[in-house]
Amino acid sequence: HLFGILLINHYIACCFCAISSFADEDAATWVRAYGLDEIDFADVYINALHWSLTQFSPATNNIAPQSSVERVFAILVVLFALIAFS
Repeated sequence: HLFGILLINHYIACCFCAISSFADEDAATWVRAYGLDEIDFADVYINALHWSLTQFSPATNNIAPQSSVERVFAILVVLFALIAFS
């Protein structure tokens, strides 16, 4: 059960990273907003995984979506978490 949750969160983190990566150069993204665009991808992924895990729990997180696409994705993730773990 735990492995499944981690795997789902891995995919969500990858999608969250991809949304930022494929955004226009001048678009606001969570990676740029938190100054993560100049660090290794592994560190960006760790931040995205942390964000993903906090969507499934009451834990706090300082990362927030910065664009409409990121916000819609975040909403879908929260809805999925509510449905999957209700």
